[in-house]
Amino acid sequence: MRSRALVILFFAATVTGCGSHATSSPFVGPVVPEIVQNGQSPGHWQVFPIPSPNFAPVSIAAGAHNDLWFAGGSTSGGIGRVDMNGNLTVYSTPSQGVSTGDATAGADGNEWFGCGTGFVCSITTGGVITQYPLGQAVLAEMRFLGTDGNAWFIGGNGGAFGAISPSGVVKLFGHAGSVYGATQGPDGNVWLTAVSQNGETGYLAAYDLNGNLLKTYSLPQGQVVGDIAASQKLLWFEAFDNNSSADYLASMTTSGILTEYRTPGASFLFDGVSLTVGSDGVIYDLASRGGGVLRFNQKAKTWLSTLHGPPGTIYDWGTTLGPDGNLWLTSIPKDDLSVYIIHVLTVSPSSLTFNSIGQAQNLSISESKYRGSWTAVSANTGVATVTGPVGNVLTVTSVGQGSTTIEVSDDTTDNSFDVQVTVL
Repeated sequence: MRSRALVILFFAATVTGCGSHATSSPFVGPVVPEIVQNGQSPGHWQVFPIPSPNFAPVSIAAGAHNDLWFAGGSTSGGIGRVDMNGNLTVYSTPSQGVSTGDATAGADGNEWFGCGTGFVCSITTGGVITQYPLGQAVLAEMRFLGTDGNAWFIGGNGGAFGAISPSGVVKLFGHAGSVYGATQGPDGNVWLTAVSQNGETGYLAAYDLNGNLLKTYSLPQGQVVGDIAASQKLLWFEAFDNNSSADYLASMTTSGILTEYRTPGASFLFDGVSLTVGSDGVIYDLASRGGGVLRFNQKAKTWLSTLHGPPGTIYDWGTTLGPDGNLWLTSIPKDDLSVYIIHVLTVSPSSLTFNSIGQAQNLSISESKYRGSWTAVSANTGVATVTGPVGNVLTVTSVGQGSTTIEVSDDTTDNSFDVQVTVL
């Protein structure tokens, strides 16, 4: 049975950072990845070995320059960068011997990360690191770039969260409970996953960008929470029931409507940044003890087959959506980065308008590296019908006035695409 350690901090402070600068000597790695085809649909795995021995990557985050940054564990305390051509560079940091905190891209184009207790650092693509004091003994774990232009973080050692501006101005906020995750919700507010002061019940808390508490929503008694992410309309987070030892993927609206989906016989990792909303609309989450990557189809509200990487690969900390639209993961003990190639289905154009009945227009389907066939269904055949495809082309014919949706899906994976149709 899993439980939470409770550390409570009450404070609010603003610190203007007078950052100290240093240039880290890089270790540049090989550019040729190991390609692993394992028969899983709809994608395949691509593996990039990290060129620094015993780097032990613990988290990964998208950068601002078509790249990703990954943080090292306590044996290295470094930070690394990989571009979309597979070039890896590893830098040492001021927090040598301490796990580098989770990172996020900043509005200034730099990457921001926790670098030891009481500090946040930024790094340029050239390896210039600037260290900023937080003014409190907070172990910062960066979470997201807010619409206010600040990089937001949680305190990995207790009930705190905050933000730092590109110029190093720090805002710290206390929270009455232990904080385990943070994201910016569909409503623009900062949403935290937290556990009550007695450590028994998890809840979500919404704050505005000035740190004012707006509302809280509790989970059922005995359930605790883990990481959190946001889709266009919902908040998604991990939940664990201490009474029944059941794991759930949960969604919540910004008005507090909760829905829970029990995991298919696997436990969540419940550590680090392990929850990602994919470019294909699938929720990806890490399972504990090397249990692979769990997948949940948002639209169908069903679990998909669990992904397992190349032999010997264990995903035990971080995932993120890369600038290429694929799922990137850190792997130990192999010291590498893994990429699960998501082949996204698109249909062009994404909407059709007919000016009269009896007209026909075409749709073109695109799905990278997919060799199967597609199915198209009209939600209202009294408005429009669809035939085909012939090759990758569908034909839509207007039947009557109104609106409908054409759903296009492939026949062997979980990808689908909706086309809006209006007949005037």
